[in-house]
Amino acid sequence: MNTENYINKCIYPNSYAQNNLQKVEILFSRQTPDGELSIFGRLFCANHQEVYFMYSQQLIEFGNFLLLKKGLQEITREGHKRSISIIFNKENKEDLSNEELQNHIIWMHSQAYSHSHITNTIKAVEYFTEFKERPLRLAKTRRPKTLIKEVLTEAEIALMIRFCNTLREKAMITLLAYSGIRNKEFCNLKVEDIDFGNSKVLIRNGKFNKDRRINIGASCSNILVEYIMRYRKQKEDFLFTTVVNNNKYNPSDLRKLVKIIAKKVNIQKRVYPHLFRHSLATHLMMRGASIFLIKDQMGHKNIETTVIYILRLPCQIEKEYEKFVPSYL
Repeated sequence: MNTENYINKCIYPNSYAQNNLQKVEILFSRQTPDGELSIFGRLFCANHQEVYFMYSQQLIEFGNFLLLKKGLQEITREGHKRSISIIFNKENKEDLSNEELQNHIIWMHSQAYSHSHITNTIKAVEYFTEFKERPLRLAKTRRPKTLIKEVLTEAEIALMIRFCNTLREKAMITLLAYSGIRNKEFCNLKVEDIDFGNSKVLIRNGKFNKDRRINIGASCSNILVEYIMRYRKQKEDFLFTTVVNNNKYNPSDLRKLVKIIAKKVNIQKRVYPHLFRHSLATHLMMRGASIFLIKDQMGHKNIETTVIYILRLPCQIEKEYEKFVPSYL
């Protein structure tokens, strides 16, 4: 495999002498399918050729192992490769022993990294040591069962929709609100995925590599029809693209847009695309929707995930308590 397809260029912003040895900072980048430049490795080293060989061979071969032996999707493979490259950078070595990998996990705990970050790194380490034929199994701590502290109210979402600058922005926020779609799924939508007659959306290759259909409601469907006609979208086009270059919309663009509109209407919460997902589940539940409807709408693999998700919502606990609390007075 041609390594140039994976490593597009090395950048040398810092070059300095240390202990009579020339040290160089190397950033490794790759071109994403969307045309963006993604940095996936950084090292300080004395020997450019050795580090280049390490990245071009070990990480690419590790990625191939994750594809051929584990069947992981690209986004998951890239995440594991990134986790391992961070450890290489920290240790500043061409190879990593099992002891060094374990020490890195201990260090992450000492630095109070999030549970999900540590768990994902542990999984990457386990895969990497299996790839190196010296498998290592590490225990994972229990996920903290924290409550979902904040969701957007129906009034806050209505305000965000009302104060959008353009029909395009209105269509985007409305779709987020009514669908509960994941960020990446949103960006991958094409016009042909919208079933206007039944007010549904086809999600292709969603989480767990599954296709599914979700509801969006007649109100959302009408906004999308108006948007598609105004912007003359063809059925094979991506539903949303960038304004300037008409490129496929990406998750960072969506996060930025949501943040800007939330600030405009003075919402005093951290607002991000996934919060619309939590909010829709909450509003459906409070309006009496069945757990099976919420499961299908959220695209959960197991009903147990939906049960845990619902029980972590504080409004559900309050609602149940008020319904069943005894009458002592």
